[in-house]
Amino acid sequence: MESFDLCEKNENPQAAAVVGLSLAAGFLQENDAGKAETYAGTAYAFYEKEEDIKGLVRACMLKADVLWMQKDPGGALPLYQQALEICIQHGDNLGTATFLDRIATQHRLLGEDEDALGRLQAAKQIWDKLGIPDRQAVTLTNMADIHRKKGDLTQAIHLYEQALPLYRGLKNMRAVEILEKELSSVKEEAKK
Repeated sequence: MESFDLCEKNENPQAAAVVGLSLAAGFLQENDAGKAETYAGTAYAFYEKEEDIKGLVRACMLKADVLWMQKDPGGALPLYQQALEICIQHGDNLGTATFLDRIATQHRLLGEDEDALGRLQAAKQIWDKLGIPDRQAVTLTNMADIHRKKGDLTQAIHLYEQALPLYRGLKNMRAVEILEKELSSVKEEAKK
């Protein structure tokens, strides 16, 4: 925090923003939402004013993560959306898929499963294109969970079955074990 104070006192807002992002991330990991919010907000204001796209995306994410931590998905959603739009404008597929996933999570927390499903489907297309199996597996699992909740057990089974070999390929045996139990449970539900 001393480095942040020094940057502010020396009127070096760019350095203060960089240090602010680092401090915000650290406080977020320590579950200190108040301090994380303060430093992320300082960085956000700087990057927005300077139109620094990479910094703004990172600051949006941190500010939204703080709101998520504070159980405010409605407040986090517009910030994730802002970051998503920036990533789309700049052709950042990895960022686009990441923020689609985060937005889907916020929609699920708000009980907006159809919106979440649409975001997850869009993210899945990008994860498939990028060939990132851990993200493909998680996205398929999240989509399956939504279909299960909606009562569309056939689609849930289909999606869980697509995710399972991805987890196996990643040698994530804990995820394989959990998913096998879920799949077995859904198949039993489907028999009823």
